[in-house]
Amino acid sequence: MKKFFIIFICLLVIVTGAGIWGYQYFFGIDDNLRTQLEEEFSEEFFSFNDLDLKDSPLIESTSTSAGSVGFSGGNNISVDYISDKYAGKFDELETVVKTRIDVLIQRAYEEYMNQQTPNQLNDALLARKYLQAASMLEASVEATLDSLLREMELELQSHQLPTDLVDETKEYYQQMIQGIKSNALDLLKTGVAIF
Repeated sequence: MKKFFIIFICLLVIVTGAGIWGYQYFFGIDDNLRTQLEEEFSEEFFSFNDLDLKDSPLIESTSTSAGSVGFSGGNNISVDYISDKYAGKFDELETVVKTRIDVLIQRAYEEYMNQQTPNQLNDALLARKYLQAASMLEASVEATLDSLLREMELELQSHQLPTDLVDETKEYYQQMIQGIKSNALDLLKTGVAIF
């Protein structure tokens, strides 16, 4: 009985170690692979610094046409106004993210179809490469989203408005990100020809 217990514990440790190694291998950060991906896709692909998310044309247009509406007016700002102001920014981010995900999926599919000798090792390396690319894109999306949410929260607080909108928006976009990940994994699981 003691021998069985020791063998069971040893196997459990080996399986756990293999699981941790596999997770780190496929989902961990590999600086060489990161550099390769940034060269292949360009650094801007994994960044949203090129989007004009900081300036709001809505403030300029409404402050001139509505008089006291805008940052300087203070009292006439509503939650709906701030919601509308940031809606365009979030929509632009969402559109760009979906486009870049489509590019990742398209490139992965093309690279998979262009393999000279398909085998499990090449497939695993290809999966690792595009999982890393997706992780890099997700990290950048979350950082940009957090920055926009913080900006929105500060503006709501500066006008002494409730910040429930921030939580609602964050929940919506977290669900969107999970949905995109789920759809991508479903495509991989079913092996459906994407394009």
